[in-house]
Amino acid sequence: MARRPSTRISLADRHWTSYWSSLLIDPLTAPTVDEVRDLFARHMTRSPRSIYSSRLDTAHNRWVPVPVSERRAYLEQIVVAGHDPDPNGIDDYVVQHSAPADWPAPFKIVLGQRTVLFSQNHAAGDGITFSAFAAAISTLDLEAMHLLDNHATLSTLTAGIARQLVSGGARNWVEEIRSRKRAHADVHSPSPASDTTSSASAVMVAPQSALVSSILTTAELRTLNRWGRSNHASASLSALLTSSLYLALTRQGVELDAGGHNMSLGLRAYLPRHHQEQYGNLARTVSIRADMTSPREISEAQKAVVKSGLALPALVADALRTRTSAATDANLAPSPASGPKTLSFSLMPILPGIEGLPWRPDGTKRYVGLGHATGPNGIQVYAIRLREHLDIAASFDAAAIPADAVRKALASLADASALFGD
Repeated sequence: MARRPSTRISLADRHWTSYWSSLLIDPLTAPTVDEVRDLFARHMTRSPRSIYSSRLDTAHNRWVPVPVSERRAYLEQIVVAGHDPDPNGIDDYVVQHSAPADWPAPFKIVLGQRTVLFSQNHAAGDGITFSAFAAAISTLDLEAMHLLDNHATLSTLTAGIARQLVSGGARNWVEEIRSRKRAHADVHSPSPASDTTSSASAVMVAPQSALVSSILTTAELRTLNRWGRSNHASASLSALLTSSLYLALTRQGVELDAGGHNMSLGLRAYLPRHHQEQYGNLARTVSIRADMTSPREISEAQKAVVKSGLALPALVADALRTRTSAATDANLAPSPASGPKTLSFSLMPILPGIEGLPWRPDGTKRYVGLGHATGPNGIQVYAIRLREHLDIAASFDAAAIPADAVRKALASLADASALFGD
């Protein structure tokens, strides 16, 4: 029997096949189910080998195009009608309606009248890619969907890697790769340099995955920035929020690593200009070692890691690991691990397409984006900028971290400077 044509999952993406992300947008004038299915169908006709026209075969590391005869059934599966959640029930809605553990497609879209919920396998791309995809769907922009096919591969990053090698830092790069290999080899002693929210072998949302989201208003952010300038003059907003989150969570009894955190670091800035507008997985998680109670020390450590380009060897290490071994994560334990958890925090910019969404004038804008927690050893927090406020979402294993503690911690960020006691 002839084998169906397929495309190998890039080494730059293969590490991410065990991760799922979700994004909820509300309130907007949502497209209908038929309109979104039609958009996908037209894209499939024009680009039949596109990621967005394919199923994900993780067993063979392939993107497999959906045959013409199966497209209608496939689209009926991935684009479905839903209801609009109560504004106070958004967190539960995201967890309940995101792609389940056995979801056979790389995408799922749930459409209400004013709410759209997207689920995406992370192999399709990072937060910038996911946001651009969500915007294309929400605005029914076929040309924007076609642009997403400009997908980066590992080979497109070689120029950026070479540039960083020429500028120095190779010794640190070697140590970064070695630390990731050590973390992979010792399942019971996870390294601080490794990711903390991965899945072991299945593409799944953790059975007890929980979400708590909150909002920081522009006024509250300005107050925190003013306090930061007065007390930690050189600290960035990212560092102020990272330290605030650590203090807020630990005051609620969540035991966290006091000596560092993980941060998602974008790779586009390291690439030649003609590659910077590509989509795909152009971000990597890196370890930041610093006193978590000191915004100044966190800021200095974050800036040093950005300058060093350590995200690039992290990408290489992840790619080499997934090429030679199964996608087993060193930080996934069979039951909630004892000892401190690792905080992963990423402050996102205003992501592509947000401003052009068909926002409705009634209600508070919500742009709740998260990478689902798939293990008990960490808590992952994303903060996404909108013009009106900062939308914060924390994902974690509810069996390891009490949801009420996280909810109270996020609420206390409204007066973040009070957490420092000075």
